[in-house]
Amino acid sequence: MKILVIDDAIEQRALLELCLRRDGHEVLSAASGRQGVAMFAQHDPDLVLVDVLMPDLDGHAAVREIRSSCDAWVPIVFVSGSEDPDDIAKAFDAGGDGYLPKPIRPDVLQANIRSMQRLVAMRRQLIERSEQLSTAVEAVTRLSELDELTGVFNRRGLDRKLGEEWGRALRTGNPLSIILLDVDHFKQFNDEHGHLAGDQCLRNISDCLRMHVRRPADAVARFGGEEFCVVLPETSAEGGWTIAELLRTEISKVQTATRDGAAFVTASLGVASVVPTETMQITDALASADLALYQAKADGRNAVRCAPAQPGTKLQ
Repeated sequence: MKILVIDDAIEQRALLELCLRRDGHEVLSAASGRQGVAMFAQHDPDLVLVDVLMPDLDGHAAVREIRSSCDAWVPIVFVSGSEDPDDIAKAFDAGGDGYLPKPIRPDVLQANIRSMQRLVAMRRQLIERSEQLSTAVEAVTRLSELDELTGVFNRRGLDRKLGEEWGRALRTGNPLSIILLDVDHFKQFNDEHGHLAGDQCLRNISDCLRMHVRRPADAVARFGGEEFCVVLPETSAEGGWTIAELLRTEISKVQTATRDGAAFVTASLGVASVVPTETMQITDALASADLALYQAKADGRNAVRCAPAQPGTKLQ
């Protein structure tokens, strides 16, 4: 271990250093409480041995400063000539983890250090297991937000992503564009080619969307059935329309293998762009995109329509 010894008595420091180095430890030595606090911050030791009585800053005060300045736990053992129960209690109340009476016995010193090493090892194991558990929880959370068929966000993932981006746009005043996309005549596609081909068609479309919606902050989600949603942060109405038109064109090129050969589909898309305000809701933007999608279908499908962008007001 890297051990910091804080003691104003030269003989005591020398004895501790001799015992510790003989057992293979790296030793740092401080001749005062103030110096010890500074060396702790500079060298990040694994263990601290600190005398109680020192002139400039006593052991209790030094340990309190160390504890207040360090988020990580480091074992600290007090060294004192007093075996009074009140003094021992004060040492532990100040932040100590152990107490060694003077004169120091090497075998007792070694036993204390072994005890502290076990505590450090146990703490590291707990931290590692906690990190592993946290990683596992994050992985499960990510999986719970993905659509099982297509691998893009499901509604749960979409709701979280939209909430995050809505809040960010509200703070920054940047526009947010939302695209709702519906596969044209998908029921007819399923009836003609079967549900397996229909599932593959949806997977192909989701792959196409992810290929062309590339920015890290952008997101693609399956909104339900054959409907998808694309979230485009910091994107104006013009930018949203451009991306939607690109997606419409690329989807029409997607081939899906069926028992009768390659099959193609088209999609209708509705775009809503908004600069959120405190009086607006996410559902307002989704409703506007849905109305624009309905208009695209009413106009013959395989089209893009945009809801009027009205920054600072509720979308109609």
